[in-house]
Amino acid sequence: MRPSIQATIFPKVLSEANVTGRLPAYCSIRFPYADAREMHIEGGRMLIQRYSNYLFFIEIYELHVEKEIKTAYVVNESSFYLFFMFDGDISASAPDGSDIAKANKSIWYANYKEKGSTFINNISPGTHRFCYISPRLEWLERKSSEFSAIEKSIKTFRDNEVEYGYMPRCQIDNKALRLILSLFNLKKTRGEDVEVHVLNQVVQLLRLYNDMIVSGAFVRSDAQKERIRIVQQYIEENSRDLKIGDIQQIADRFFFARRTLTRIFKSETGLTVQEYIEKCKLESALKLLRETKLSIGEVSRLAGYPDQNYFSRVMQKQFSTSPKNIRQFLNLNGASFSTIWP
Repeated sequence: MRPSIQATIFPKVLSEANVTGRLPAYCSIRFPYADAREMHIEGGRMLIQRYSNYLFFIEIYELHVEKEIKTAYVVNESSFYLFFMFDGDISASAPDGSDIAKANKSIWYANYKEKGSTFINNISPGTHRFCYISPRLEWLERKSSEFSAIEKSIKTFRDNEVEYGYMPRCQIDNKALRLILSLFNLKKTRGEDVEVHVLNQVVQLLRLYNDMIVSGAFVRSDAQKERIRIVQQYIEENSRDLKIGDIQQIADRFFFARRTLTRIFKSETGLTVQEYIEKCKLESALKLLRETKLSIGEVSRLAGYPDQNYFSRVMQKQFSTSPKNIRQFLNLNGASFSTIWP
């Protein structure tokens, strides 16, 4: 199985060497059955160990960097990953600069990336060690009864066309650490298949993560923020839908009790769900007024308002003037809608 993520922007490689079977002395995580390459890049050095078979691939990274570096990637096929951050920290962002996730030392979590999505890893100066384990989605689906929480999350991400789906973060506790170390330290025994042993360890890690999610043994504040971020993204992408105001429907879609969603959303964003929906509709309407010559009626319809009169009342209440006057103001000297909308 080949990695499904391809680098599109990468620090300039000054030199590269195949170090399979002769890992450098500084390497602290050693996987005896992996292919290994060491790269000297602008601002530091990087060691990548890679092991793959038909069902999954494993990549272990060790970076020693002297200045901040950025790497950009495109996802060639929809993929699921277990991610382990052993040392250092990495933050991921979308191409527009918006934050996606941050990985800190001793944290592991699962994530799903949609085909065609792109993201940027921001790596600060220092030493960073992390690992990806990516099983085939088709294989995971066949094992759905064993990993029900994982499969449920993937289905939610897919149904809602989420580009970057991050599941709750967990501490790398002793049990997880023992499993990952036993995976890296597998010894070949006569008559035994290494791939079977590796697969067994991967299955145990998936089962452990699934059980931790089911039992709630995760870093709750991070999980809460991530779930609300996904709800926000859903609202932003569907704010023009007249049915988006059904808060119960949103709660059901993302496995919240209505009261829980209302409380947590307000806590995380400072707005109620309904206020956030209205904010997204207004932003869409202002953008249409500024960038198109559509009639006020068409703008109201495309922005998700039931009729032009209701739209006009909303604009009057928010900005104390009519949509027509707002359009004139926005077009005056190329004014941006941020001038009137914080």
